Amino acid sequence: MHQEEIHRLRAVNEVEKTKLERKYKTQLAMTRFYSPDMATKTERLNILNIDHQKRIEELKCQHETRFKELEDKQSALILKIQDWEATWVEEVKSWAKNELRNIVASKEPGTGIDYSQMCDNVVESMIETGAMVPETNSPSVVK
Repeated sequence: MHQEEIHRLRAVNEVEKTKLERKYKTQLAMTRFYSPDMATKTERLNILNIDHQKRIEELKCQHETRFKELEDKQSALILKIQDWEATWVEEVKSWAKNELRNIVASKEPGTGIDYSQMCDNVVESMIETGAMVPETNSPSVVK
């Protein structure tokens, strides 16, 4: 999705640049054709060139700003997903520990079952089977 947005933004930028170039070429042609003398023509062409360079720079700055905004948006989304995943993992661990406590509480006292070790084993088993994705290797967070 991020690559699609970058591609779309580049396409929009190219369209804007093409329009700017087309307008510049039209203005050049009109200036060359309608200028009354060589001095006026040269002065107008210089002004046109300077103005065109300014517009190109402005367009370049706008494009850079748009790309920066897109990157910032993507970074914020990645952080949000990472935070959500970390929270989810902690909630699953907490739920698993509570479930194991309930199981241990229902067993006879003195059986020696370490429920925290059991919880860690359950979480590791979930990671190994793919039922749970650890936050650092999540395929949903692509940089």
